[in-house]
Amino acid sequence: MVFRDAFENDLEKIYTLICELEKSILNFKDFNRVYLDNLEDKNIYYIIAEDEEKEIVGFISLHIQKLLHHVALCVRLVVV
Repeated sequence: MVFRDAFENDLEKIYTLICELEKSILNFKDFNRVYLDNLEDKNIYYIIAEDEEKEIVGFISLHIQKLLHHVALCVRLVVV
């Protein structure tokens, strides 16, 4: 298993993984816009897990933000 940063060309596979996680078909156009915006955000990290054949088998989403009710940086982690 290899972990690497996610790129624009990973979009369709990540979309499939997220739809499976949510058990719902998300609007692809909206997903595409949010994904590309988030790739540019310095407080959001997307990591891909690849198997030996370089097939994407997992996805990690890490969002870092300052929350008032915690008065600190908080991290939201999603693993698919």
